[in-house]
Amino acid sequence: MLSDSFFLFLEQQAVGSRFSMLINSCQTRINYNASAGERCKDQSTGYWYERKVTHVKAAHLRFVNTNALAEVFINSDGIPTLGEGSTDCHSQVIGKVNGLACKMVNYNLQTNGLSNVSIHVFPAIANASLQSAIKSEDMQFSLDGNSWKKVNGISSYYTFNDLKSSSNIYVFFSSNLFKNLVKLGLSDTESNGLFNFRFHNDLSPESGWYEFSTSNRIIIKPRNFSVSIRSDDYSIAPSREGKVGASAPDLEFGYIVNTSGKTAADNVQIKVTGPSQYVNGRPYCIFSSADGQTRVPFPAHLSFTTSNNAEKNIATGCDDTWHDMTDALWVGTPWSDASDGSGILNKSTVKFAIEMNNPISLKSIDNRDWYGDVSASGEIHVKATWHNVN
Repeated sequence: MLSDSFFLFLEQQAVGSRFSMLINSCQTRINYNASAGERCKDQSTGYWYERKVTHVKAAHLRFVNTNALAEVFINSDGIPTLGEGSTDCHSQVIGKVNGLACKMVNYNLQTNGLSNVSIHVFPAIANASLQSAIKSEDMQFSLDGNSWKKVNGISSYYTFNDLKSSSNIYVFFSSNLFKNLVKLGLSDTESNGLFNFRFHNDLSPESGWYEFSTSNRIIIKPRNFSVSIRSDDYSIAPSREGKVGASAPDLEFGYIVNTSGKTAADNVQIKVTGPSQYVNGRPYCIFSSADGQTRVPFPAHLSFTTSNNAEKNIATGCDDTWHDMTDALWVGTPWSDASDGSGILNKSTVKFAIEMNNPISLKSIDNRDWYGDVSASGEIHVKATWHNVN
């Protein structure tokens, strides 16, 4: 068993560095009761061994979290359509199989020249129903986006030596895979719930599995009736920081809202959730110090351009209340295909702003002066409704 502090020690060591440990072991023929606190070293007969072992740090693998987000709309036949800004994905044909290829893992590998073919890396499908429904060619992976291996458990892999030639892992998803997502009711999902990657040491399989998630994420949406929201910088978890003061700018977050259906949605609503409290009848977002002793109110609002080209502002705070944005300015893109008929993909933009220049934020909730750092995190949700659609 290795402690977290020991792993931290290893992480901080340079590739090629050495460190030594004294390894102690004990052997005895006496059948002692370890659960009662008895130990091998305390028995009347036995052997104690001590050996100095020197280890060399031969490699360091770092996974890079790109925080990138791609959006894919699929019809009932599994044909994918990429959303705006999905630069890490593109249409791909492997042999006669159509689908999407996406750069899913970014990594940096440093070595001291170590050669190793017993350490294997491969994708693992996390959903058993999906795994049994698809064919071997429906999900493939690659280190260069050109040469592909079919996903097949521990039988299909890249070795440690293979990883040296690249800094990315690509994954191919076939239209048949997407079609089965629809059949299984999984068409409104995210990639991190469908699969992950695993390391396996074939030389010492008893060491177990080492799982890691992808560097980015794919949101998968049904083209026939869906709604989504994502950051306009296409990141998974956007963040901002600033200072409080009379001339301080707002902390602004831009978002893209998409609806897709046979007709335009009859109603679209949006809400902000997070630490919140009402002050004098108005909702505020609450930012707190690391120790939780200082809690500061910040006003916040949503804004968007309406269909009349007017700017609409809604004081929201972070109070988990739905607000109507049906009257936003929507830009429509028609779609049609043989399986789902015709429909429209509508897009609008919305901004969430936390005000840094409001005098109320100069005092804490309990009306004390404050200084230092405070922070908060929250989420933005959207929902859409269609009426009388066959």
